[in-house]
Amino acid sequence: MTNNNVPEQSTGVAENALHGMLQVALLFWKLLSETLQEWGFTLNPYDKCVTNKDIISKQCTIIWHVDNLKISYVNKDVVEDILTIWERKPNMSWRSP
Repeated sequence: MTNNNVPEQSTGVAENALHGMLQVALLFWKLLSETLQEWGFTLNPYDKCVTNKDIISKQCTIIWHVDNLKISYVNKDVVEDILTIWERKPNMSWRSP
């Protein structure tokens, strides 16, 4: 990719940074989706960033985009339990510092 106004070296650095960001996003998606499936969640066939699981006869939904997550369930204690279990994984946290 060349542009008369951008040095070739700068373009390469930007492409490498973009590639690295895509790799990190893909690795996070893979870790999260595999973990949720291990916990009994089912990936939505139309949107691979949405999972569902019936818990105590009610649907729990987890959706995410990049590194933003939303957990929806009628009982906040279940949401807290999911967060706690996730945080038991090495070097993982969903909560802001």
